[in-house]
Amino acid sequence: MSKYTQTPPADTTPRRAKAISPLKRGMRAGKNVIHGRMISIDFFSRHWIGVAIAVLLLVWYITNKYECRTSMERVQALERQLEIVRGDYVNEHSTYMSRIREGAMEELAQKNNLNLRVQDEPPYKLHYQNPSK
Repeated sequence: MSKYTQTPPADTTPRRAKAISPLKRGMRAGKNVIHGRMISIDFFSRHWIGVAIAVLLLVWYITNKYECRTSMERVQALERQLEIVRGDYVNEHSTYMSRIREGAMEELAQKNNLNLRVQDEPPYKLHYQNPSK
């Protein structure tokens, strides 16, 4: 009988897998990534449709996020500009309303011949001091 026809004796006790420490497992994974063995070219050739879809989704996500941020910045700039314009509007409106009222009062005073006019200077405050004190 040759050595190839003989069957080895059957080992009846099941063997336990050798435990690998987490540090060694991490180092092995790091070496695989560095040497390009983690994801081989065969993976890409077998799953090229899924990889292409994943890359397209990633590009779409980045583009969408960029557009969202630029739009938010534009909205904030426009809101600041709107606040400035609102303040200017309030100032101009109050000036306009005061001029209209003043003009209407002058016209009414002239119509009734009251001989009233608008002062060019603000009124003076007069203080009376009693000489007897």
